[in-house]
Amino acid sequence: MSDRNRYRLGFTLIELLVVIAIIALLMAILLPSLSRAREQARTVVCLSHLKQWSLCFSMYTGDHDGKFMPGIDEDWDTGRYSWIYTLIPYYEEPAIRLCPKARRTGQKNAAAVPVLMDCGFMLVRPEPYDPPPEQDGQFLWSFGGGVQRACTDRHNGAVNLLFMDWSTRKVGLKDLWTLKWHRTFETAGPYTAVGGMTNADWPTWLRRHN
Repeated sequence: MSDRNRYRLGFTLIELLVVIAIIALLMAILLPSLSRAREQARTVVCLSHLKQWSLCFSMYTGDHDGKFMPGIDEDWDTGRYSWIYTLIPYYEEPAIRLCPKARRTGQKNAAAVPVLMDCGFMLVRPEPYDPPPEQDGQFLWSFGGGVQRACTDRHNGAVNLLFMDWSTRKVGLKDLWTLKWHRTFETAGPYTAVGGMTNADWPTWLRRHN
């Protein structure tokens, strides 16, 4: 076989570029169609979820003289404040609670987002302007109460916390105002060093802690 024939067994650079260009063109044509098909499929799944909810509502009202469920569970001790929990016996697939187009995003800075702690009370609802308690163990028993619910001297000027990245660590009481308690919480608020807070500004019982 001559060198010329051996050469013709492969592709030339121009031929290879033409093939790549054709593939790119086909992808440009097909991808929008595939994307539309995927969106249509998600829409169909969402409608299917709603249809399953309609069956749940129908069965519930059929069992309760045509009445809808209460907005809040009559048994407050269960903590079930949503009609979704009331309808649990009427559906088996939890996926119907969510539209397939709902965005699932990871939590940013998860290591600074508290999940659970060893003191205080439920429904902390902290804000960056929540003042520190004037004495250890003083916090509001009403709903809310802010960071005061968390600022309890359990571990020599600190508390133990579980964070959104599932790590645990000891956090100084003064550092509670620097955590990302919720999406709009300002971590450089008035009760932080960045916000101008000095040790002399803290209540007396907190000044001895770092």
